[in-house]
Amino acid sequence: MNIKLFLTVGMVLLGTLLPSSVVASTLSLSPSSNSIVQGQTVSVSVFVTSTNEAINAASGVVSFSSGVLEVVSISKASSVATLWVQEPSYSNASGNISFEGVVLNPGFIGSAGRVITIVFRGKSPGTANLLFSSSSVLANDGQGTETLRGASGTTITVTGATPVPVVQPPKPLPQESTKPTTGSATKAIISSPSHPDQARWYKDGSPDFKWTLPAGTQEVRVLLTDNPKDTPSVKYTTPITSKSLDNVPDGTHYFLVQPRTAEGLGVVSKFQLNIDTTSPEKFKVTFPDGADNSTPQPRMLFMTEDEDSGVDRYEVLVDGKGDPVKTTSSTEANTFVLTTQEPGKHTVTVTAYDRAGNSMSAEGVFTVLGIDPPIIVSYSEAITIGESLTIQGTTYPNATIDIAVSQGERLIVIESTKSSAQGDFGIILSKQLWAGAYTFTARVTDDRGARSAETEPKSVTVRFHFINDAVTFILNYFVIAVSALIGIALIVALGLWSWFRLIALSRKLKKESDEAQSILHRSFKLLRADLEEHIRKLKKAGAARTLSAEEIEFLELFETELSQSEEIIARKVRKISSKKRVPRQPKKTTVDTSAE
Repeated sequence: MNIKLFLTVGMVLLGTLLPSSVVASTLSLSPSSNSIVQGQTVSVSVFVTSTNEAINAASGVVSFSSGVLEVVSISKASSVATLWVQEPSYSNASGNISFEGVVLNPGFIGSAGRVITIVFRGKSPGTANLLFSSSSVLANDGQGTETLRGASGTTITVTGATPVPVVQPPKPLPQESTKPTTGSATKAIISSPSHPDQARWYKDGSPDFKWTLPAGTQEVRVLLTDNPKDTPSVKYTTPITSKSLDNVPDGTHYFLVQPRTAEGLGVVSKFQLNIDTTSPEKFKVTFPDGADNSTPQPRMLFMTEDEDSGVDRYEVLVDGKGDPVKTTSSTEANTFVLTTQEPGKHTVTVTAYDRAGNSMSAEGVFTVLGIDPPIIVSYSEAITIGESLTIQGTTYPNATIDIAVSQGERLIVIESTKSSAQGDFGIILSKQLWAGAYTFTARVTDDRGARSAETEPKSVTVRFHFINDAVTFILNYFVIAVSALIGIALIVALGLWSWFRLIALSRKLKKESDEAQSILHRSFKLLRADLEEHIRKLKKAGAARTLSAEEIEFLELFETELSQSEEIIARKVRKISSKKRVPRQPKKTTVDTSAE
């Protein structure tokens, strides 16, 4: 009994000490905390982590404080789940968000796999706790084993919004009275060359005015005032028809003109003037998802105010390049999403313009973290003209791979292909390459638009066919080849000269024919020896590399043709020599019927 008890206790202790073989997964809300201003939005993502074993399903209910937050939208973009048993849904009334997604084979294994992204808006000041009221993660083991070992929530604090002053539009012009103050209904007609539009705002505080007066005007009264009902009080007994002002303060003003004739004071004419010489207030550019992120389209937050004319628009420019992107001042929740950016560090400049054209700029710095470049598994290092460059590799599933081929500093072509669901890809370049040395690089773009850096350049050589190779070989060893050809030409010329000489002397002297034949054989012997010497030199010159079968055949061709030439000429000489041995008959005519 003591032994059994000992073994039992030992097994229990061993079981507590050994690590569990059951896979452990977690659900989490990110970011872990955040703070926004009432009316602003914030994105919260649900992530699943399982580093030991693949999982195939994740579900849960997220509870939130409906009095502090409200859900604007739910996004499934970039989700590891590809099939939804229950589409993500929410209820602002009850403060719940539900989801149930399935990850098809081979399942998901890794850290921080995005399931859904929830966009909240700050409803009222306070602190909202986001918690999993229920949750589940199942293993991809064919049995649906529960693997969840923890679910962590987040906290969002909503602060009171800073009151934004309401910018009133320029006050409408009051209705002109048709009744003169005294006297007849005469009035001046006012215009402004510098500020012609009474509804516009101007940043020039030095306006010019001019007006026309009725006939018989004896006096002019003018006034710049903020009250259109005021009476002009500055008198000019010698009537003037223009006036320039300096340092007019910001705001909406009225320039009044009233003529006086012999009949009395006429109607007061009014001209509205809107001045704003002050730039919008200073502001900051922030990134709610973080300034360092792999998202290729970062989100920005920015907002400013303008006391007088109000903010008209914002212009956004990245890295000081291209044309700025314009957005109105009413951008929802003051959120702006940039276009797809290349990996690396970037500077964004946001310029706010008021309705008078004054501006204020702010800068923000963000970094787009590049994804891993593709891996080149195999490629054609050497091809001949007419063959296609073939490249194979591996990268992210269902991604776009761009292959850029260059020759030196010159870009030749960029061609693209898609990777499989397993991340494998292959491409046969459609562009035919001419002979020469080339390099290629590859980069990948995933389904979010995130891009990698280019791979290290790979070298490719495109060669000529055999004939061109042979010519190139001879040119590479030009000195030796020229020497051989000159020697061969001289010996052949000597042989031909001997042949023609033999024909001329064959009927005169057999001895000379025999000597010529002997000379011919010796000449070809010398030619053959000289050729073999030059072939040896050529092979020695090509010792840096192994001669191809075509090159060896090319060299041996000379020897074959030389032997054939020697045989033909020798046969001709023998034929001529045999003719000389035919006995001559002094008194009879003999016909030579031998064929030449």
